[in-house]
Amino acid sequence: MTRLTARTGRVGDDDPPTLTLEPGASVAAALTAVNIDPDGGPLDDCPVVQGSDYLVYPPHSFTGVTVSTGEPVPACESSAEFLHVGPVQQQG
Repeated sequence: MTRLTARTGRVGDDDPPTLTLEPGASVAAALTAVNIDPDGGPLDDCPVVQGSDYLVYPPHSFTGVTVSTGEPVPACESSAEFLHVGPVQQQG
């Protein structure tokens, strides 16, 4: 398996508000992915590899956190942008 470290595009608010968390509070950001066929479609230049982990960098952090997918997922081995992340939002 391969750790998924693809370039991720941002979607949504270009200037999201700063969130201050109380102890025990949580935030989330939506992660969406292009449904990649085994032959690489629908993206151009997308050699397919099976991944098992995402390496996630929280906002303003240079330290990544490994998040397991729980099962193999297809990913682009090239620089094709197949992941998109939305702004961090506080959870109710």
